[in-house]
Amino acid sequence: MDSLSGIAYFSTFQFVEGDRSAYISNIHSLNIGARTAIKKKVDLYFGLNRVQDTGDGRLTALATSVPRAIVDPSLGSPLIVAQTFPLSFTSPQARISVRLKEKLRVNFGYQYYSYGEKFLHEQDYNAHTGYASLTWAF
Repeated sequence: MDSLSGIAYFSTFQFVEGDRSAYISNIHSLNIGARTAIKKKVDLYFGLNRVQDTGDGRLTALATSVPRAIVDPSLGSPLIVAQTFPLSFTSPQARISVRLKEKLRVNFGYQYYSYGEKFLHEQDYNAHTGYASLTWAF
């Protein structure tokens, strides 16, 4: 999904006039999952989520299709740093579910989170999470 939208902003509760700003986003997203059952007793699930916003390409010097006034901070608005926000998010996951009785299952899973920003780098993070649960159906 590629988008370009205007940003309206205000100072002292009055909209700022005579200054234009835009927000550029190029989001690429992938969600994939696979589930299989083994003898109606064990379920296995594997999945991957990936989201990447390439912004306007400032950091890769591919901003040829974007007007120079938008990508050149020396020509633009004081909001130039808020006009694009390149980031990436990746999260592979795996889960095993074992049937103990007809309506009772035990589940074990793992999920990895990786988030990264290309401008600020202040909110980059990675996390490994594991979990276990008991499911009772009635």
